[in-house]
Amino acid sequence: MQISPASADMKMRKLGIMPSPPPPPNLDPPPGSGNSPPS
Repeated sequence: MQISPASADMKMRKLGIMPSPPPPPNLDPPPGSGNSPPS
């Protein structure tokens, strides 16, 4: 089961690891997300 970057960000924010909002979609997705930015 793949976790979307948004879900991962929400989980990390809940844990207090990443208090800031998720990065804009024009940035590369976090490693391990299994997603690649549109070209």
